[in-house]
Amino acid sequence: PVEPNLLWAGSELGLWVWLDRGANWQQFAHGITAVPERSLVRLRRDHDLVVGTFGRALYVIDDIRPLRELAASRGVLAAGLHLFEPPHGWVRRTRAVDGYHFSGASLFKGETRAPGILISYGVAPGERVEGAESTGEAGAVRVEILDDDGQVLRTLSGSGAPGVHRVAWDLRETLPSVEGDEAAGARFGPTGPEVVPATYRVRAIQGSDTTALHAVEVLPDPRVEVSMMDRVARRALIDEGLRLTRQWTLLQRRTEAVREAVDEVRELLRSQPDEVREPLEEAGDAVLDALAEDVDLEAAARYRRVVFGLQSSWDAPGEGERLAVERMDAALATAIEGVNALLEGAFADFRRQVSEARFDLVPEVEPIVRR
Repeated sequence: PVEPNLLWAGSELGLWVWLDRGANWQQFAHGITAVPERSLVRLRRDHDLVVGTFGRALYVIDDIRPLRELAASRGVLAAGLHLFEPPHGWVRRTRAVDGYHFSGASLFKGETRAPGILISYGVAPGERVEGAESTGEAGAVRVEILDDDGQVLRTLSGSGAPGVHRVAWDLRETLPSVEGDEAAGARFGPTGPEVVPATYRVRAIQGSDTTALHAVEVLPDPRVEVSMMDRVARRALIDEGLRLTRQWTLLQRRTEAVREAVDEVRELLRSQPDEVREPLEEAGDAVLDALAEDVDLEAAARYRRVVFGLQSSWDAPGEGERLAVERMDAALATAIEGVNALLEGAFADFRRQVSEARFDLVPEVEPIVRR
């Protein structure tokens, strides 16, 4: 009813689709098995197609508008990389439901739609690009989310093989990296902050081919009444909490590097004569004593729980949350000042003595610059 060239048909052997009003047909096999398809229902608001089957429950094909666009103009992919108009999305919370939580194989569950906004793009048929099937090699397509100032907030990676593909943006920005942090972005690793409701921009890039910018709208949860001013204030405090968390992580890694360096030298000194071992052990003890006395990690750790929970709400931050951020900032400033003094003092002396004793195995640990 929307695009006359796009036709769907359910059969005893699966779902079939035509993009040219029935002249040529092909089986739609993107996750739908070849079982009897008994019912097709179009959801007008979300542009979805629901497929009822005999034997495999039901499927939902999310946002069929890219296929409508292909049916309306088969040449949309002729120019190369093409970005389809993205749908809008909502920042929202989903609560756990009653019933089975760890059902194992005792309860049938279908795959749930990926959260956020589904962004579709097409790669023109033609010569294959090496690595195009992979999402992590040179042929992959990068999908970038930008704000009004043109700053890239998130980069997603998808297949670069010919055809129509889709990536899911979970409405979060890229988590700012910490030096030496390889866990960010992992499946169970830390996630970036959720964006505030606004209009963003999206584009696709493959090699030197870049699509035009498309607007993508992120809407607030209609069930929750929170002003934009409160949301922005909450987000500003979240950003400050993320900055402090990166400093905390960096501080921990600096102190761990110092302890590991001292322990490594102590291990090497076991077989050395007393005149070599004792001065270096004393210098190492001086480093550890200064670390225990001048670098108070616990003072900042007291407020990490509150700072970590800042993303659990959308409303204006409370006074307790603001105080926790301020006190963690002050505690980190004192601890960083102490560890920098240690690195430039006792630890530098320790490295010098080890070097003079021809133990050049202690790495240099850089001071922390507050940003």
